[in-house]
Amino acid sequence: MRDELSAIDQHKVFGDLMELPEDRKAIPSNWVYKVKPEGTGSIHRFKARLVCGGNHKVQGIDYQATYAPTARLAHV
Repeated sequence: MRDELSAIDQHKVFGDLMELPEDRKAIPSNWVYKVKPEGTGSIHRFKARLVCGGNHKVQGIDYQATYAPTARLAHV
């Protein structure tokens, strides 16, 4: 998780943080963990990813907004 948070901060994925208005709730987020095995079955590395619950968006306010901090090299 520290590596992922460091990468998020280094690449400025979320930009500048600001105070949330009093009449709004933040979209919840969760950590997703994955074990990457080697071909022999032993553990190669652990991965962590921070994901946001997009199903909590409100139509008319933030429903059309899409946030995807990752991109494929072919798209760039």
